[in-house]
Amino acid sequence: MSERETTAAEEAVVRHYLAALDRGEVLDALNAFSMDARLRDPAGKERHGIREIAAAFANQDRPVKVDIEDLEKEGEEVAVRVRMTFPESHEPRVYRSVFRVSRDRIRSLVMDPLPARPSRRERVGRPA
Repeated sequence: MSERETTAAEEAVVRHYLAALDRGEVLDALNAFSMDARLRDPAGKERHGIREIAAAFANQDRPVKVDIEDLEKEGEEVAVRVRMTFPESHEPRVYRSVFRVSRDRIRSLVMDPLPARPSRRERVGRPA
């Protein structure tokens, strides 16, 4: 498999995971993780293995609106700027999510909060 194909496959896994979250399909989102995956949430809490990750998903409110603002390959990782809107607050939160993907599964995900900025839709809709 060429580097271009690898990059496309890794990005496809990440996009599939984020789309499943957006649709509220938690089992499909969890299926994107490897059994021994590692997840660090925005608060810095580490979860190791699919059982701990599944438990974290079970405690989250649904549905979550997910918008990918930027996605790029950074060496061995796929970095995504993602805007998530949670039902309890209706206020978007922006994260830099860094994925490590191997064999069509997410091996690790690190989420760091970022300052919010207007979404593309909000910027396009504004008068100049």
